[in-house]
Formats: sequence, structure tokens, C-alpha cells
Amino acid sequence: MSNDTSGKARNNSYRHVLDDGRVCHVYDVCGHSVRVFDDFENAMLIDDLYKDELLSSAEKEETLVCMLFVDPQGAIDAYGDEFPDAVAEVLEQAFGITNGAEPAKRVLDWSQDSERIKATLLAAYGLDPEEAMRTHSYRDVCSFIGLSPHESPMGQALFYRIAERPKTTKYNRQQIESFDKARKFYALKTEETIDYQDANARATAAFDAIAKGAV
Repeated sequence: MSNDTSGKARNNSYRHVLDDGRVCHVYDVCGHSVRVFDDFENAMLIDDLYKDELLSSAEKEETLVCMLFVDPQGAIDAYGDEFPDAVAEVLEQAFGITNGAEPAKRVLDWSQDSERIKATLLAAYGLDPEEAMRTHSYRDVCSFIGLSPHESPMGQALFYRIAERPKTTKYNRQQIESFDKARKFYALKTEETIDYQDANARATAAFDAIAKGAV
């Protein structure tokens, strides 16, 4: 196994490249070091797992363990009775998912913003989007998006979804009209309150928490 420890990642994790080329990070969790598949692509697959209506809760839990850990059985053996707590801690550290998270303003949707995200990764950071989502952690991709340059596709979208509308004066009518037009263009298609049991909502909430931390 080769590894790259050129720099410590957030949450006391560091990067490993497995023999098959897949990337993982090592996390310190509940007194043990554990290798976790925390790449963006895997985060979206976990998102799909939560949405699956055919699998039982037990099947989802079993599948989740195999998707998260490089050595699932080794992790189960190492943590013993603490394993459920370890899984919860990994989900929080790697993906920002915390049970009972308070609803936040919805500023991003992974499906609706897919093309903007890809364009921003390429234009602003010179990253091949498909490769970046396989080789960069979910947290890193969230940081890239959260710190998107203002002129980038995601930077523009985030700005007009978050920024306060300028106060109207007798001199800025055109500015207000331009702002309102841009806000309407970049608005998400649905603005209803999100059910935080929904997987996309959890991913969006995780982005919100991680992006704020990055900024």
C-alpha cells in the first residue's frame, strides 16, 4: 500500500492511496485509526443508499458499513460494542452528517447544480470534475464549492441565493432589476422546507456546515 501524508487533512485525517488506486483517508475515531472511503463520489452513492426504498434498514446499515470502511470486518472487531458510535462519528467527520441537525437555508442542490459544480471545478481550480469527485474527499469538494470565486458559475449561484437584496433608492432602479433577475435565474426550483430525513437534505446540510467551516 502506498500513501501520501504530505499534509494533514481536517479532523486529524490523512490521505492514503490503495493498491487499486482508490483514495481513502485515515481518521482518528473513538480511540482507533480507521481507513474511510470519504470521496465525493462515495458520498453521493451513500446518498442514493439512503433513498433506496427496496432495502430494509438492516440491509442499508450492512451496505453502509461496506461502503464506508476499507476493512469493514476489521473496523467491527476493533470497535466492538462502540461500533455504532464509531459509524456515527465517521459520518460526522467525513461527511458532516449529524443526527438531529437543525434545518438551514437551502443554498445548493447536488442535482440541480451538477453542471455548475463541474464547470466551477474545471474553470476555477483546473480540476477534471470526474477525477476530482473520485480522488478528493467530500469535505474538500465542499470547500472548493464554498470558496468558489465570485465570477464562477457556483460562485454566482451562491451569491444570489445568499446576498441581501440592495435597498431601493431613487438612483438604483436598474441595479435592483438586475439583482432580482439574477436571483430568479439562480433560484433553486423548489424552496419548500426540507425533510431532514431525506438523503439529499442530509447532503445539503452537510455541505452547509462544511462550507461555513471552510470560509
